Amino acid sequence: CKSFDELLELSHQGNNRAIDMLVGDIYGGMDYSKIGLSSTTIASSFGKAISENKELKDYRPEDISLSLLRMISNNIGQISYLNALRFGLKRIFFGGFFIRG
Repeated sequence: CKSFDELLELSHQGNNRAIDMLVGDIYGGMDYSKIGLSSTTIASSFGKAISENKELKDYRPEDISLSLLRMISNNIGQISYLNALRFGLKRIFFGGFFIRG
């Protein structure tokens, strides 16, 4: 991709399950209900790319782009949430080029 818009467009045809390791991959397709995790929760972004003896080139660009965008979004959300807890904030506002619509 040569632009963020191209990355977004490519991600629409992606399937992150092909490259991300999910809770269900670890627990045999089951939820981990003891702590409220569904089988489709991401356990490790790009986890299958490391654990399946494959190269990144073995994965579809669409799947990589969706996984990358979800990883970035999850990191932004987690950092924002933890800082809100740390500083006692009740609201978090997002803005900028990454957030649209």
